[in-house]
Amino acid sequence: AGISWFDLSKGLPSGVIIKSLQITESNNTMKAATHGNGVYEIHLPDIALSAEKEPSLPTGFKLYQNFPNPFNPTTQITYSISKFNKPQFVKLTIYDLIGQTIATLVSEKQPPGNYKVTFEASSEMSRLTSGIYLYTLRVGNFSQTKKMILLK
Repeated sequence: AGISWFDLSKGLPSGVIIKSLQITESNNTMKAATHGNGVYEIHLPDIALSAEKEPSLPTGFKLYQNFPNPFNPTTQITYSISKFNKPQFVKLTIYDLIGQTIATLVSEKQPPGNYKVTFEASSEMSRLTSGIYLYTLRVGNFSQTKKMILLK
């Protein structure tokens, strides 16, 4: 979208073979090193030399390792929802090692994209001890679990 091609061959001999191109953004010039015909330089006054990339959507579901890990008292959990799906119900839950729910961080319909959620163990500190906890992402039929370590 918005990308156009410009003919920049003015001044080059017919059939010339270009071996190398160098674009210098600071002065909007392009140099072309040819095979046997020297180096040519052209000023690029009206050509945008850079463009912002649109952020790409993930191609699959993914639950990433929390960071920092080990943590005390806060950690971030990142996950991705596939661009090939419509908005789906997402549930991100923290469990202890015997399967008891500690906290539900996300429980809502979300569109495809990349997400980051903060887990504040300090709000649960009265009952949480140092140790290993699990966090599970469920999106439709997809489910993935990772471990995290709380150090008090």
